[in-house]
Amino acid sequence: AKPIEFNNYVAPICLPVYDFFQKQTFESSVMEVAGWGLTDIATGKSSNVLLTLTVPIKTQFICELAYSGKSEIIDKQMCAGGVVGKDSCSGDSGGPLMAPFSMDAPPRYFIVGIVSFGPKKCATTNTPGVYTKVSEYMTWILDNIKE
Repeated sequence: AKPIEFNNYVAPICLPVYDFFQKQTFESSVMEVAGWGLTDIATGKSSNVLLTLTVPIKTQFICELAYSGKSEIIDKQMCAGGVVGKDSCSGDSGGPLMAPFSMDAPPRYFIVGIVSFGPKKCATTNTPGVYTKVSEYMTWILDNIKE
């Protein structure tokens, strides 16, 4: 293993350690998702560059309704997207859902979610992508990064 070199393309992201993140639903806000996933589901074409996209955060009710009878959505998950043509897709799983906060300039980005799954046909109206809430796993994360 070797140390990470930070540059214009590699930078750290803030962890949601503050109480604010534990209590926040972020419903009706927008965040950014990043990945190299499919850009054309019909052809199976993936991106060869890292792409970012702004996605709206959906309420837990809308999320549960969208996946009713398909998948159980639990409190440790959140949904974003549900807009035609704009979504995370196959190949993006494990990537970040990021919230910019202007504590100073430029804004700091916090990792709020991790891409988990979505509809078989990405970027479908009213079927948002599902993300794992990072705040729900902060105790485990902090315990494991100390080693």
